Amino acid sequence: MPTKITKSIAIGDLVSKHPEAAPILMSYGLHCIGCHASGEESLEQGCLSHGMSPKDIAAMVKDINEAILLSEKTPIILTKKAAATLKAALKEGKSKMVRIKAIPGNQGYTYDMHLENKKGKADKTVKDKGVTMVVDPESLLVLKGRTIDFLDGPDGGGFRVNNG
Repeated sequence: MPTKITKSIAIGDLVSKHPEAAPILMSYGLHCIGCHASGEESLEQGCLSHGMSPKDIAAMVKDINEAILLSEKTPIILTKKAAATLKAALKEGKSKMVRIKAIPGNQGYTYDMHLENKKGKADKTVKDKGVTMVVDPESLLVLKGRTIDFLDGPDGGGFRVNNG
């Protein structure tokens, strides 16, 4: 596996360029990405300041690189339930693909999803679990490394975009 990042990358650069790394950082105990460690600090410096061993840092870097590789193959990941729901909607709507758009707002992003039959010139195609998604380049930057799930329940439901 080619190495994408090393322990010398600045934490701020890592999280901004590879949002799929954030859940991994948190799983290794870096819940406060950037709290005691400046965004300019290297990943190694931040980890050492949180008491991590060199062995744990190496394992975390390996996990992050695997996640980056996966996100390059499948930049948007669908859960099984989201894929099944989208497949049913595509079949019912006699459509070929789902368009996903990230819309910036005051407190982050909201997401629009609708059925499509045509892809625009600049659109990128992403496939996961048998579902074809089309995404504009700007939205793809926001959605890279995200997981889309479908929730249903008494309090409402729908598609949810999660950070990995």
